[in-house]
Amino acid sequence: MRSRYTAYALALAAYIQKTTHPKSPHFESDQKKWTDEIITFCRTTKFIKLEIYDFGSDWVHFCAFLEHNNQIHQLIEKSHFEQINSHFRYVDGEITGS
Repeated sequence: MRSRYTAYALALAAYIQKTTHPKSPHFESDQKKWTDEIITFCRTTKFIKLEIYDFGSDWVHFCAFLEHNNQIHQLIEKSHFEQINSHFRYVDGEITGS
């Protein structure tokens, strides 16, 4: 989870794509479109900090503090991951607060 947060903060679209599970609703088969969307989001968002609340073998409950359009937001999510070839991939997340 921390590595994905860092990838967003650094606009590393390839890493975000690589660590997203193909069955995730966020997975986009059009790589160019997906890359553009990630880069746009990353460039218009300031990533302030990440707090991990709890975690298990295939999930992480966290709060990401973000600034977008001059407003501070808190994304509180329980993310679910699935392992593919010994690498965890982001599947989806349940928003638990904001």
